Amino acid sequence: MKLSTYHKQFRVAYIQNIRKYKSWSAEMAFLTLTYRCQCKCVHCGIALYKQKKEKELTYNEIISLIDEIKKLRVSWIYFFGGEPLIVPELPRYIKYAKQKGLKVRLDTNGLLLDENMVKKLKEVGVDTICVSIDSPFEATHDKLRGVDGIFKRAMAGFKYCKKHNLECHLSTYATKKNLKNGELKKTINLAKNLNIPTRILSPVCVGNWLKRKDLLLSGKDILLLRSLLKKNKVYWENGYIDSEEVEFFCLAMNRFIFYISPYGDVQPCSFFPISFGNIRNEPLEYIVNKMWSSAVFKDYIDREFYDCPFNNKSFRQRYKMLTESRTTFPIEYNYTYGVNNIKEKMSQITS
Repeated sequence: MKLSTYHKQFRVAYIQNIRKYKSWSAEMAFLTLTYRCQCKCVHCGIALYKQKKEKELTYNEIISLIDEIKKLRVSWIYFFGGEPLIVPELPRYIKYAKQKGLKVRLDTNGLLLDENMVKKLKEVGVDTICVSIDSPFEATHDKLRGVDGIFKRAMAGFKYCKKHNLECHLSTYATKKNLKNGELKKTINLAKNLNIPTRILSPVCVGNWLKRKDLLLSGKDILLLRSLLKKNKVYWENGYIDSEEVEFFCLAMNRFIFYISPYGDVQPCSFFPISFGNIRNEPLEYIVNKMWSSAVFKDYIDREFYDCPFNNKSFRQRYKMLTESRTTFPIEYNYTYGVNNIKEKMSQITS
């Protein structure tokens, strides 16, 4: 399958036109406040990152980081996890980001999304909340998340968001099974009944699924997934891919986004376990520019991928050390020797 003309034109036009008017092309900074979470999801993509509360960025470091993000003229900040709602300072971070003129989005498992929390998030100015639903069936969802009652709490959270006019999306993921047995379509119908959009994620060979190549979607599976997409209603991975005509493209590797871990490591995204530097040691702008100029990004632009790079056979072979089990991530990138000599040692922050 070759890259479509539409995809090529879209990618080139976006990057060229944005840079024509902006010195900084990223639209969104993902900021993970913690890897701690109440759930033990079977599909957890960050399972190989250690949870170390004492290593997490402090309140003052987060505030300074928001200042840096604003200076880089990024439009959105995405509070991520783990579970961001377990961080007591979250409302203060959101309020500060909004005062700086940033738009704010966050992901949550919904367990703490009661009416008081929704009212608080609305008050501080959250623009969008994504709540995870793994199955349309309560018992299945609770089992996949490892928490009894989480389905009911998440569904109640949607209703509170609607009640208080807070934009929310249902976030789910596709599998071979739920595509074929109709469960994914039923999950989309849950969102349809609530009059909210659905985000569908692909199964990715990272975290708990690092070695689960058997879960990867085939070409036929992806065609079935695409048939479920609907303009402004159902999208695949990111809001740009909401029709069958738009080919998949990775936001991270096309420099729409960048990611900062709870310990200050700068990575392309949470799935890509290479640290290109740490904000405790170097300015954010300097690290991100180094990352985008690295051989890793050059290698991506020179290849054609139709799903997450970690699901691509040639990518997995080239970055074999990233697709083998190890105790902790991320790995520190070696700028001197390039892409084939990533240091097989842990980042200072996560060691």
